[in-house]
Amino acid sequence: MKVLLVALGRMGCRYRDVLQKHFGDGLSLVTVDPRLATDTATNHYNRLEEIPETLRFDLAIDACPNENRLSRFQEFLKRNIPYLVIEKPHAASLLESSQMIALLEAHPSPPKILMPFYERYGQHYAPDTLAQLNAGPLKSVVISSGAIGLGCNGIHYIDLANALFAQEPTEIYARLLTDSVPSPRGPQFMDHAGTILVNYPAGEFILHMRPDSSVGSNITLIYEHGKIQLLEQIEMAWHWYRQPDATWDDPFYRTHRELSMTPPCAFEKDLVDRMMPQAIQDLLNDRVVPDIYDGHRALRVIALAMASHLDKRPLSWNTEDSPVNALTFQFT
Repeated sequence: MKVLLVALGRMGCRYRDVLQKHFGDGLSLVTVDPRLATDTATNHYNRLEEIPETLRFDLAIDACPNENRLSRFQEFLKRNIPYLVIEKPHAASLLESSQMIALLEAHPSPPKILMPFYERYGQHYAPDTLAQLNAGPLKSVVISSGAIGLGCNGIHYIDLANALFAQEPTEIYARLLTDSVPSPRGPQFMDHAGTILVNYPAGEFILHMRPDSSVGSNITLIYEHGKIQLLEQIEMAWHWYRQPDATWDDPFYRTHRELSMTPPCAFEKDLVDRMMPQAIQDLLNDRVVPDIYDGHRALRVIALAMASHLDKRPLSWNTEDSPVNALTFQFT
């Protein structure tokens, strides 16, 4: 498998480790990242444009910050790479996201795209579990999280709520901290802590992000007849990725009378050892994965949340004014 990895920093090293560990046989890896240049197992270029157009790739991974994401996306399309993995958030604005979708839809052989919103994979076990427990309809998703921020981790939680409610939001309101919060990925990455409220026709999503990024997260799904509680420690619940044949009897979980379950704390290795390789395999086998349209919906919630904070008022999902569409936000 011929893979192009365009990456900076920790995320790039994660993907490199996944590829070399799980796809090592027959893997040909080309990297674009000065910090990976000393890796003797890869062919390295300093800039994407330096790679000869004669080189062909089966898969491209963009794990850079979302700045200049559109230009890299155009380069992938020009090279006719059939499978893409684009880290979140996939664009720096709704306008840029719309341009990416338009380019994709106009392409004669559009690539399959994976948006790695890992919380979506909780759906592999949640529906069967809830049916067994007769939990009733979902009423609320409440998350209290260490910051890392609205863009870095908050977008994953937003995507989870969008998937679980399976409806468009009706109204969004946010009260963010006045200053950006440095990300643990480095002082050059800034993000936002605070609180956002997203109303759906069937319920509500509440996300509270504290400035202390070392604090874990408490995720509670509240149903008509009980709740499911998921505790996590490092960044996000990487362990949520379960194969469809996983069962409620799996000792990975403990059940409680109030229908809550408390998985053990997540660790960094869970991302490399379980979630990322399985997500990539799903993509390569043409199984349904979160794609650029899911990414656009989650990005829209972020844009409206930031605009709501600036306007100090709730905003409708259908708000179409140009400041919302053009509002730029750069995360990693």
